[in-house]
Amino acid sequence: MQAHLSHSSSVMKNVIKHDPLFCTIFTDCSLANPDLVKLVAEVVDGKIDGLESVVSKSLDIGVQDNELFNSPRFGIFEIPPEDAEDRFLYYQYRIEIEPASAEVARYDYIQAIAHLMENLWNRGVKLAAACSFENELPRGGGNLYDPTRDQARKIIPMS
Repeated sequence: MQAHLSHSSSVMKNVIKHDPLFCTIFTDCSLANPDLVKLVAEVVDGKIDGLESVVSKSLDIGVQDNELFNSPRFGIFEIPPEDAEDRFLYYQYRIEIEPASAEVARYDYIQAIAHLMENLWNRGVKLAAACSFENELPRGGGNLYDPTRDQARKIIPMS
């Protein structure tokens, strides 16, 4: 277990930049990367900038493949129950978010991320946020929450 903890710690240090407003949302969905970029742009009312970037009034977003996705700890390999809370580190995509400008208020920025998370959950996307303000986001950042198992949530089919 100790080796795993040091692995998770080193991954998290790379995920959470020293910028207190930087946020990474790990996502697991059936969409291809370009389709996830389009969905993110639609949800945040943003414009696609390049292949993997979206810019909105409050958010500057990058959607990348997660280099850990095909690691032996995910996919066809079982993740041991004691590692369940770290499963999100191996989700398929990373959505990296920063404020769109220095003028974006912290509250508005966090609310925009919360809006993105709720809308992705409404489409059945599993996700977990990793940032210094997870406790201010819905469901404490969403780790271990599966929207497809939440009977109170109506899932909007993705086209």
